[in-house]
Amino acid sequence: MDSAKGQNNETSETDFPQPHPTASINDKTALAVKYLQDRSVPFISAQSSTWSTDATAFNLRVPVNPALLIYARTAKHVQDVVDCGVAVGLKVSARGGGHSYTSLGLGGENDHLVVDLTHMSSISVDSDTYIATVEAGARLGDVARELFDNGGRAISHGSCPAVGISGHILHGGYGWASHNYGLALDWMVGASVVLANGMHVHCSKTENCDLFWAIRGAGSSFGIVTSYELATFAAPTTSIPFKVALDWQTEQQKIEGVTALVAFVQKVPADLNMRCE
Repeated sequence: MDSAKGQNNETSETDFPQPHPTASINDKTALAVKYLQDRSVPFISAQSSTWSTDATAFNLRVPVNPALLIYARTAKHVQDVVDCGVAVGLKVSARGGGHSYTSLGLGGENDHLVVDLTHMSSISVDSDTYIATVEAGARLGDVARELFDNGGRAISHGSCPAVGISGHILHGGYGWASHNYGLALDWMVGASVVLANGMHVHCSKTENCDLFWAIRGAGSSFGIVTSYELATFAAPTTSIPFKVALDWQTEQQKIEGVTALVAFVQKVPADLNMRCE
């Protein structure tokens, strides 16, 4: 990987006081607070009035307590948080839509610096190539609307509008159009990523291609994506919803019916999307 093409922070961390090897989480968090304040990076702590709401896990069965919650508004903010984690000895995690069932957006365990990407949500579409540039905090509903409003375009993605693009596309992204158009990650043609060393790099099939290969399926393990470039297709102008109620009474009817339905679905045209309930 040629990380030399990336952009690093200008500020050296060598003068920042390093925590003692046996420093407590409170000591490390205090250092992180100073680090972020010195760089004007917006964050909240456990003492903030909105902490109980903003830092609560989506799945209440898996409660997690972050060290700090940082509201990044730029890629530079993300770089600062990653460098902060290295400087003070705290792990860094990113939260997109925040819908992880195991609270991975909050680190999956206590005491992470959590980068919330909510405020990085801009979406634009090139009028010539129809390549969309989508920031990592955008939600699927906003992506779908902006793509359609700017040239009648679309990508393959899930059906829940509140889900964040990042957790969805970095780990696959199955949806209604997948039968014909594949997964959401199949439409990614480029991405900008902050690596663990603080470098902000771009990757594609021709640039940092090993990173590009890795993030399409395991993206949260290799850095924090700040934006995506997505190829698009012409969105259908019409849709025909339909529902078939099958009155299967006996166990044998159900077995034969499901078997026949599976065989039917495997033979239908690719542009016919179906879901069995």
